[in-house]
Formats: sequence, C-alpha cells, structure tokens
Amino acid sequence: MPPRIPRACRKHGCRNTTIHSSGYCPEHQNTGWENHQQGKTRHERGYGANWDKLTPLIKARDKGLCQQCLREGLVVSGTTVDHIIPANGPAVKRPDIFNRE
Repeated sequence: MPPRIPRACRKHGCRNTTIHSSGYCPEHQNTGWENHQQGKTRHERGYGANWDKLTPLIKARDKGLCQQCLREGLVVSGTTVDHIIPANGPAVKRPDIFNRE
C-alpha cells in the first residue's frame, strides 16, 4: 500500500503536516479530544467511582512511588494515578489496572 500523503494539521494556526488518521500532527495529537472534553465534570469524562476505587490499589501496587520518575532514576513520591497509554474515549476508561501508574 502506498504511503499516505501528508496533510496540514487540523489545529488552527499549526504549520505542521501529518499522515496520522486523526488529522493532527504529533504535537497536537490530543487536541481534538481535549476540545471535546472541555466543561465536563470528571464523572462525565468517565472518571467516576471505579477510578476512585482503583486509585488506592494502584498506589499500593506501585508502593506510593512515581513510576515515571523511577524510570528516570529518581525516587519520588507518587501523588496521582494516570493512564500509561492515553485513553482516547470513554470505552478505554474502563477499570484496567494494567494501563495505570
């Protein structure tokens, strides 16, 4: 299959090109989803009771340490739980302990 033709990034004012199916360059990859989520509560965005229940479990599993910092050789207390691979929609926000740190 021939390579895709680079097109202008969909972010207003961006001069980069992309071949990604979203239409956004790597710098603005999550822009479309961010705009879609503006003004919604965390529960409306899919971070409800299940997220609240899993957060202490993830912190205990990781021994309360920032996993990203550990990969860089630093020992720092972890304060938040986030996706390892970004969630790109409500279906991805299901309780999955393996995609969180």
